[in-house]
Amino acid sequence: MPKLNGYELREKIILDKKLNQKCIPYVFLSTSRAASNVEKAYEYAIHGYFEKQFDFSKYQIMIKGIVDYWKSSITPLKAS
Repeated sequence: MPKLNGYELREKIILDKKLNQKCIPYVFLSTSRAASNVEKAYEYAIHGYFEKQFDFSKYQIMIKGIVDYWKSSITPLKAS
């Protein structure tokens, strides 16, 4: 991202009460599998860390799985 990285964006979302209450799913898509990057990401209370797939069909399957999971997830705003 041009102006801030994923960690900085996540911190802004967490600190913004209105955004944080929306239960926005926050996942990292990265080419890095380095343990230090994964650990740092989870320190920001992310919801998942995924390795970017270079094969487009595998990438589509991965993204579809992530989206389908969150579509079926119940959040405080969906619960009634």
